[in-house]
Amino acid sequence: MSVRPAPSSPTASETAPRPTFLVVGVAKAGTTALYHYLGEHPEVYVSPKKEPGFFVPDYGVERWEDYLALFAEAGDAKAIGEATPRYFHNAEAPAKIAEALPGVRIVVLLRQPVDRARSHYVMLTNNGATLQPEPFASFFRRHLPEAARWHEGSLGMRSLALSFYADSLERWLDTFGPDRVAVYLDEDLRRAPEQTMADLYAFLGVDPAFCPDLSKRYNVGRQLPRSGAIQRLIFKGSPLKRLARRLLPEPLRRRGVSAVLQLNQSRQAPLTPEERRAFTEVYRSDLQRVERLIGRDLSDWYD
Repeated sequence: MSVRPAPSSPTASETAPRPTFLVVGVAKAGTTALYHYLGEHPEVYVSPKKEPGFFVPDYGVERWEDYLALFAEAGDAKAIGEATPRYFHNAEAPAKIAEALPGVRIVVLLRQPVDRARSHYVMLTNNGATLQPEPFASFFRRHLPEAARWHEGSLGMRSLALSFYADSLERWLDTFGPDRVAVYLDEDLRRAPEQTMADLYAFLGVDPAFCPDLSKRYNVGRQLPRSGAIQRLIFKGSPLKRLARRLLPEPLRRRGVSAVLQLNQSRQAPLTPEERRAFTEVYRSDLQRVERLIGRDLSDWYD
């Protein structure tokens, strides 16, 4: 299935409000927090569905009319947008977006590649993916000899591949030009949130003096599960899950699921500085290209 392009002739939907900006990624770099901080601004409207995903195939909203309907309540907002991290690495998304949304501005968040991959790996083990939980360091080492094929490997291996940024970032910059692509680092949002949001608001053409509630935390990561089987039992269909749905009221089921997930968490040891440095070497040449593309020194990411 391919993404349906925007209609070429004017229709009622063509005159509806449409995005003026997109947060395109990367996954596990703070896009959820950014989505909420943008939505707090009185001159900004963000889609009620965080990841509509219209511009990638087989994911999220499929029809152009349904996509535009997400922005129908934008009113007189000066900036209208959505956040779909899956756009960043999709090779066809930039051209499709440029054609459908002339003048749109692009926002990118990047994160230290090993930290991002680790967070993504833990998320996958918690979401019931067919991964047997193991310490991230051993997972990384086990797949290190296959680094050249990460992008076409298993789900876990692809989580490592998504921390290569340069090719995708270059594609966005070539398609939209540097004046319409704003690139931030996740530590910008953590270490200087007021300044970062003011800069981003100005980029989007809204009042940069507004300050969102930066005390709120969003999408806080879990720890590594003790048992992958328990996670899959919770998230995947099973006779036990279907029986519980028939016999137990929803509030009780929700509390039970939350309790089981919490009990199944095990605190994983952080990477040692030596492990983090060694693993970052895999991404070094890619990061050097990123440094040139965005004109920023990323030497802290190597330490």
